[in-house]
Amino acid sequence: MLSDQSCRSASLSTAAAPVDQQAPGTASNELTRIDDINKRAALRAAIAPKTTPNTQTTHMELSRSTARAKRSCAEKGYVVDAFAPMFSEDTHTRTDPIMHRGYYARFRGVDVAVRAFLSAFGGDAQLVVLGCGLDSMFWRLHATLDTPPTYFEVDSEVVCVAKRRIVRAHPALLNAAGAGGLGAAGALAPATPATSSYRLVAADLRDVDALDASLRAAGLDAAKPTLVLCECVLAYLDPERGDALVAWSRRTFAAACLFVAYDVVAPKTGDAFGRVMLSNFKDRGAPLLGAAESLDAVRGRFGDYEASDVRDMRAVYEALVLRQPAELRRISALEIFDDPDEFNLIMAHYCFALAGSGAAVDVARGLAAQLDAA
Repeated sequence: MLSDQSCRSASLSTAAAPVDQQAPGTASNELTRIDDINKRAALRAAIAPKTTPNTQTTHMELSRSTARAKRSCAEKGYVVDAFAPMFSEDTHTRTDPIMHRGYYARFRGVDVAVRAFLSAFGGDAQLVVLGCGLDSMFWRLHATLDTPPTYFEVDSEVVCVAKRRIVRAHPALLNAAGAGGLGAAGALAPATPATSSYRLVAADLRDVDALDASLRAAGLDAAKPTLVLCECVLAYLDPERGDALVAWSRRTFAAACLFVAYDVVAPKTGDAFGRVMLSNFKDRGAPLLGAAESLDAVRGRFGDYEASDVRDMRAVYEALVLRQPAELRRISALEIFDDPDEFNLIMAHYCFALAGSGAAVDVARGLAAQLDAA
């Protein structure tokens, strides 16, 4: 259950949407600008991965696309990630500045949330990453923390097989993860609890009962403070199954749960950008079945949590980048960034959600206050 370069590649071609919202006197100039944007978007779409109706294949292609974009973001200097190149052998594809900054904002939001949670709970914490893809966060945390948390990564079997192969091929990855946490090829979970803090679990996120059983077989402790991370996952699930996943997290980790989500907001009516975005994903074999209609709809998903905060990614970028002068100067020196309007349009269609329950309520509230005050 992954997204992402294909996520933004698809969404870029929808930049023409706001024309029906323009003042009459600006329509002609805006149409010319939109035409230019669409031409650039067409070029991006031409190199975007072509997906097929096969769900497993689609998952793998989206995972590889995301890994390529993350590698590009790291190589450009936006983030420090020495492990990203190990998860993507593609050294030719380069991501454009808009995608770089989008990935960077996403990285910053998730990183701030994860580190705040670990600061609150330390070695007692565990992380459950749903739809992990070829992400490298475990290894980044392992390299910087004295006591890394127990870390569960979950994805489809085909993605887990690919990730297992990559980890075993790189000593730096294998030494940190430990062979025991990888499980056997074709296994739905590690056969025995691992001696390291890492677990790679293959499971279908559409079936929360099977997910729960696979995680517990891999050593999940529901009594521990747990951060559940979903990046571009809920949008790919139909609403009923997405809601079930959110409810399962709240119910299972009743003592302390922080749910962190980065996802798509694409209204089906009244928003031309959203309509085209949904169409583009469907054409690529990855329909956004559960894309939220609005930020309020996302907020409604977390009604059973004691505290929640949902904002679009423009607000996250403003808080963690635009209001941080030193950081803004640093990334501004990396490459030319000359289309903030297009960037803001895209970022308005992604959201960042935090929901806390039990002992994690204060963490959720603190993170929301941090974003407000930044």
